[in-house]
Amino acid sequence: MEDQNRFRRGGPVPGRLYLAGNADVNWLSIDLQTHAVQRTTADGTQLQQWPRFEDMLVAEAHRLAEGFDELGRPRLVGE
Repeated sequence: MEDQNRFRRGGPVPGRLYLAGNADVNWLSIDLQTHAVQRTTADGTQLQQWPRFEDMLVAEAHRLAEGFDELGRPRLVGE
């Protein structure tokens, strides 16, 4: 497991804990003061924000669940 706070391109933003990401696509981080979670691009453009970590988990679980049918099989594109 890599330390996302040390290897983020451009360095970490003070006051944010980086939970996951990669250098080319998206970063998931939490504001250590407000506890808001953000998904940003590698250059720092905000894509999404949730008020709390729990809100992000629920929203992402629902989003990912849409990719599967009632038996847990992946949906085909266009279904």
